[in-house]
Amino acid sequence: MLRRPRIRCDQGQAHCRGGGRRRVRSVPSLSLKEAIAQELYAEFLGRYAERLQSIARSAEEPESKVRAVIRLILDTYRAEPDAFVFVVINTNRRLPSLPAGTVYPLDVIESIIVEARAAGVVRDGQSNLLAAILLGRALQPVVLATLSRPGAFDLLGNSSYDAIITEAAIAAIRRTPC
Repeated sequence: MLRRPRIRCDQGQAHCRGGGRRRVRSVPSLSLKEAIAQELYAEFLGRYAERLQSIARSAEEPESKVRAVIRLILDTYRAEPDAFVFVVINTNRRLPSLPAGTVYPLDVIESIIVEARAAGVVRDGQSNLLAAILLGRALQPVVLATLSRPGAFDLLGNSSYDAIITEAAIAAIRRTPC
């Protein structure tokens, strides 16, 4: 769920949690609206990355971790569809403005792919490419649900698609028997 941003307009001033007044930082091409959008973006992305890191650190088997990533993608979309689409689907222009040290979800997914590849679950290949392929397969149904006419593809209210989405995403990166 998107939370109220810490920046609140008050005659050109910004109030931050914890009290105190300070001027909104001056960035020539960044309006207050854009600053709020960037803050919400960073907040959601941080929480999403934390959940992915929990999966990566878990004691689960590598294939279970890959499945958990897909489950997290679908569950997060269902819980916060607007925020998910805003942050995960529309990431391109805001990524460069994130603070140093930001954990990128794709990097966490890539670490899970590397572990799964070492366990023989995932095919050989460039790990970030395989992570992107997994992510693309899992996200394409979200894009379809977002862009299709109402009722045509209800991913929000119908989890029966999850098994198909999961198997298709895993099939794209699975090591095939020789």
